[in-house]
Amino acid sequence: MPLVCIYSELLLNLFNGIGLSGFFYKLFFGLSTGMLLGGIALFFRGSVQKIIVRVELFLIALLFIVQCLIRKEFQVYFPLRTVFGNVTGVVGNYSSDLFSSILSGLPVILLFFLPLVLYWIMTVRSRRHSFVVRVRRIFAFELIVISLLCWSMGKLALAIGGDSGSYKSDFEITSSSDTLGLLTGFRLSEKYVLFGDDAADSFDDLDAFASIATEPIDTPEPTQQAQELVPVATEEPFGYNTMGFDFAKMNEGETDEDIIAINTYLSTLTASRENDYTGLFEGKNLILICAEALSDVFIDPQLTPTLYRLSHNGFYFSQAYQPSWGGSTSAGEYSFLMGLIPTNSADTMKDIAYNNNYFTMGSQLNRLGYTSICYHNGKYTYYDRNITHMNLGYDQFIAHGNGLELLAGGYPNDEDMISKTLDTYIDQQPFSIYYMTCDGHKPYDNNSDSRVSEHLQQVISVYGDRYQQNTMNYICYQLELEDALTTLVAKLEAAGIADDTVICICADHYPYGLNSNGANYVSDLYGYEPQHPWERDRNAIIIWSGSLENTDRDMACEISAPVYSLDIVPTLSNLFGVEYDSRLLVGRDVFSDEPAVAVWKDGSWVSERGRYDADEKMYYPIMPMSDDDAYVAQMCASAKYKRTFSQLVKNTDYYQYIVDHLPARTTATPENTPSPDGSISPDSTVLPESTPTPVGNPV
Repeated sequence: MPLVCIYSELLLNLFNGIGLSGFFYKLFFGLSTGMLLGGIALFFRGSVQKIIVRVELFLIALLFIVQCLIRKEFQVYFPLRTVFGNVTGVVGNYSSDLFSSILSGLPVILLFFLPLVLYWIMTVRSRRHSFVVRVRRIFAFELIVISLLCWSMGKLALAIGGDSGSYKSDFEITSSSDTLGLLTGFRLSEKYVLFGDDAADSFDDLDAFASIATEPIDTPEPTQQAQELVPVATEEPFGYNTMGFDFAKMNEGETDEDIIAINTYLSTLTASRENDYTGLFEGKNLILICAEALSDVFIDPQLTPTLYRLSHNGFYFSQAYQPSWGGSTSAGEYSFLMGLIPTNSADTMKDIAYNNNYFTMGSQLNRLGYTSICYHNGKYTYYDRNITHMNLGYDQFIAHGNGLELLAGGYPNDEDMISKTLDTYIDQQPFSIYYMTCDGHKPYDNNSDSRVSEHLQQVISVYGDRYQQNTMNYICYQLELEDALTTLVAKLEAAGIADDTVICICADHYPYGLNSNGANYVSDLYGYEPQHPWERDRNAIIIWSGSLENTDRDMACEISAPVYSLDIVPTLSNLFGVEYDSRLLVGRDVFSDEPAVAVWKDGSWVSERGRYDADEKMYYPIMPMSDDDAYVAQMCASAKYKRTFSQLVKNTDYYQYIVDHLPARTTATPENTPSPDGSISPDSTVLPESTPTPVGNPV
């Protein structure tokens, strides 16, 4: 059994292309798991023992096969809950993709089942011998003891190697499994799902963090480009984006340790200032679009004129990221809509299905009486969206199976979904709409797909033979989004409401589907091999309104500082002039004076000073400075606490706690108190005492 565990781990390393990474950790933990399983089997005799060993070998093989195929398709591992929770959706929606993965994965399946096959052959006619009985009696308990010793040696090796975080505080199933081995990573994942992770769910050494957070850190002078294009605050005094909470005082009499920890952490933070852009979009319509596998690489004035127009004629984010959160589309949606780090991969959205999601743009605008609807041109039960998306501030969730087919027919493409649903709400202003698109979804290897035949010549006319066929197919799929946006903007302009409507677009993840089936078409698309998270996850974030091309043209600008999906909620909250507390969101208003930083789930980050790769534990300064060590320590601590805060907000339903403790000046009227499920009725409007007016122009 120890040999089988080590064999399986090394085989998985081989298939994943990570060589002998984490070899000693996997050796110790593999020996530990194998000896434990062997010790259990030795407590039994004869045919019962054979059955137990066969079951153990089968389950080991099954675990490695399933996770290997999932990693191959999604570039991540999935916890057990995610695997079983979405299996019916995968079979129903992507059965051809699943069949292709299984077919191409036959060598994987056979090699992982090889130990079971060999054991079955060796034992099918074997008889029980006295020697085997003696071995069983001598070594059953001893193997379990040795298993514990090997586990201890693995923990010691982690401490010596400085990788203890991957076991506990910085645990993430994919990166930790790559370091510790799949058997350990999967075991820890299920353990933390069932019993929580005290280390990851706590703000350790918060006093030290509060002290270093107040220490002055050198900042480089902005580049000439930044001085010209990034808005600079005027001398006009601005207020703060805060709701008046005194978090330290809120701990008086509080008994919940997690709530106390959150309040203590928040008391170390300073709210961001309002600015020239506060309230710029007040009262306008909002259309949020989570674009499946979008990348900004192919956005071109000739090939994608509408995407180019929206991304360059509004707020142009030239250094935008959508981090890979380890949970495919659902995790990307969560970061975009919630402004928090998805800490439980694809299941994070399910975890907040019954929480009070007070700060989503859907919730904030719903409280102001907006018409609010959410659409998706996939199956309405996939990822349990029929449950989760009704609690994001939208009065309706419409997808295939619960009404979209009546509006747009069957499984409509992105253009039909957006165009035909727009007709139903365009005269119900102000409206708050959310679309989750589908056309950009993998696989991209079907050359006969109608999207390819429709757009391929158009792509070739611009790029020639620059890309391989699968990459060209991917771009063809994305041109369906271009068509949808072209129709959307044209209809808004025809109705005379383009200036009164804001469109915000963010990808759910980088196009990882280009790496399916062993091929690396991501490098083909990018023109380079991504070595770091920020190279892989560079993406498009778009905020546009017709007014930025007309009456507010002087407010349109480029934001060259790092921006990521978690910045969207606070940025839009500030632009729409709604009351929010910037300390209660992980991202930042990009027009504020807060330091710009994009954080990854594994602790990597990008700032204006440099980039940090948590996997390598390496800092890459853009401009080396004397206090780099102190700066990196401060930023790594901040990244860890942002993740911890996101985890605890989810686990404690902290925003419901916030609603229950709204200061008197912002408390909803008695007849509009929160309902038992944590939602707030549209009439229970919470408004600031006064709405700031934009002052001055960007430099």
